[in-house]
Amino acid sequence: MHYTWQQNVKQWRPRVNRMTNVTLARMYVVNPMDRDRFHLRLLLLNRRGPQSFQDIRTVDGVVHGTYTAAAIALGLLEDDLAWRNCLDESALVDTPRQLRYLFVTILVFCLPADPLALYERNEANLMEDFNRRLQDVDRARAACLAAIEDLLRGHGKSPAVDYGLPLADPLLLEPLQDDNALFREIDAAARWAQQVENLNAEQRTVYDRVMAAVEDPVEVTRTFFVDGPGGTGKTTLYGCLIWSLRQLRREVLSVAYTGIAASLMDGGMTVHSTFGLPFGTLTEDSTSTITMQSARAQRIRNAALIVWDEAPMSPGLQLTLVDRLLKDVMVSNLPFGGKTMLFAGDFRQILPVIRRGTRAEIVMSSIKNNHLWNVMERFDLVQNMRAGNDADFASWLLQLGNGQLPAVDGVPDTVEIPQEMVCDVADLIDFVYPQQMSLANVEEFARRVVVCPTNEECRGVNADVLERFDGNSETYQAVDTAEVDAADEVANFPTEFLNTLVPDGLPPFHLELKVGCIVMLLRNLDPRRRLCNGTRLVVTELRRHNFKARILGGDPRDDDIVLPKIPLRSIGEDDLPIPLKRIQFPVRLSFAMTINKSQGQTFDRVGLLLTTPPFTHGQLYVAFSRVRNAQSVKVGMYADDSGRFVTKNIVYREVL
Repeated sequence: MHYTWQQNVKQWRPRVNRMTNVTLARMYVVNPMDRDRFHLRLLLLNRRGPQSFQDIRTVDGVVHGTYTAAAIALGLLEDDLAWRNCLDESALVDTPRQLRYLFVTILVFCLPADPLALYERNEANLMEDFNRRLQDVDRARAACLAAIEDLLRGHGKSPAVDYGLPLADPLLLEPLQDDNALFREIDAAARWAQQVENLNAEQRTVYDRVMAAVEDPVEVTRTFFVDGPGGTGKTTLYGCLIWSLRQLRREVLSVAYTGIAASLMDGGMTVHSTFGLPFGTLTEDSTSTITMQSARAQRIRNAALIVWDEAPMSPGLQLTLVDRLLKDVMVSNLPFGGKTMLFAGDFRQILPVIRRGTRAEIVMSSIKNNHLWNVMERFDLVQNMRAGNDADFASWLLQLGNGQLPAVDGVPDTVEIPQEMVCDVADLIDFVYPQQMSLANVEEFARRVVVCPTNEECRGVNADVLERFDGNSETYQAVDTAEVDAADEVANFPTEFLNTLVPDGLPPFHLELKVGCIVMLLRNLDPRRRLCNGTRLVVTELRRHNFKARILGGDPRDDDIVLPKIPLRSIGEDDLPIPLKRIQFPVRLSFAMTINKSQGQTFDRVGLLLTTPPFTHGQLYVAFSRVRNAQSVKVGMYADDSGRFVTKNIVYREVL
């Protein structure tokens, strides 16, 4: 690492340039079918300074009989031992309620080989609170199994059918009143009742029209679309409709295209999970996984209203598939089976994402080019509630989103950023975050973020901000596997090569965390608890096999979340040579996020890094509309030759 051999003079000399890659040599590739040597190689890649072969097999003072056993103990291989260790570690310090959530997460996402054995091993810890409360082991076991069944039902799973777990004996069950849940429901109903009275005229018009459609007994088309820029109170409108109907004992389905938008609505879930749609690219032949006799189909039948947020991000084909499903479920030929549907969103924001799609392809995929668009009754919200204290900023935002700001030197899709909104690139992080950061002052910076056009820029900012944190960091290594058809092909993709891959939707192989740092979930773990793809968490405790975190801006009465490592797979559209499975905590640092991920959220302070210009419709508008006033945003960018700050503002006017 520090010297290089000079062949001509036969001497070692100090290196002039510091090595960026500390690998001294390449180890021979070993076929995974040669298990013992393959796992020895895996240990050598991840262990530093072993003194002997016995030392290599030693983990936490225990000498394992094989290299495979040592690799499993270190968490370098996928094995049920990892889930057992995760639950054992949590059982020492966490509540039984947290442990049940963790157990269900492992069942749903980690697919252990023997779920029943895993349950029986942890049963005493899982039902400890019920045992203490009921003073009866059989009744406590029944209550525990019922609680686990309820959690699994939220994921569309059955404990008996999917995991071979026993069912609760109904004769031993009795209603257990959750006082906290009851009081929260009462508080929420009272809060939204007050909100209804405070709706502005535009919101009230939509509210009255939708409520009238719900109550109308005549079978007619009941499909509405609300178009409103960010900050015009669409979320408030949804909340009033949802709680007004729930107080009338009517069911409402609240869905959104993205997980983070779904988490902002009470009981919100993603479109994919609610309607059983396939992930990835949709085709005309795609179908829903919901069967007509299932509980999910019955829930759709019972819904008096379906609210669909971020609709402009949804591909038009998604509407077609949901329309087809609802017609089958409701046995009706009316659009969406005659259900009252409220679509909402802002066409100034980001449109459906089509990888390497042309402008024409993106526009044609929009819901405005779907045949169902013509059956929607449309409303507009224009009064900006978020930027109400800065009318000039609200007006500038609207012109930015509509593409009405003057182009710079006549160049299309360009705009000049006002001088007062710009700061030096080197000072951007200082504008957003303090120099010293820790869990103690997390509330100071939790509602702040740096947004960037690309993931690569986000990774750089996140690494810089993490250095500002007090305390030691913990680095968690993943388990990487190439998912190829032929077993002998695995040897073509060495482990160290897989470890260097950083797909957009996956966490890094080396995940560095500190207590107090902010992370973002990368998967929809439990939308009912607001654990969605895009939800931001603050790390409260780091352990070896799991870590604890709490939702930023969540109810302080809620339990902290215990997160395990889960298997994550790269999507087919990633620029990877092979499909990759990575077992890692489903998070990445989130002091910075992409503009696309920030959509739907409001922050107190935003730093916009524009060393790379926006590259698709609505990105610049989305970035600026995350704040309430012009003083809360700064743009880090470089001036052009004439001293002006010019960037791209791509607007597809044909969808507005």
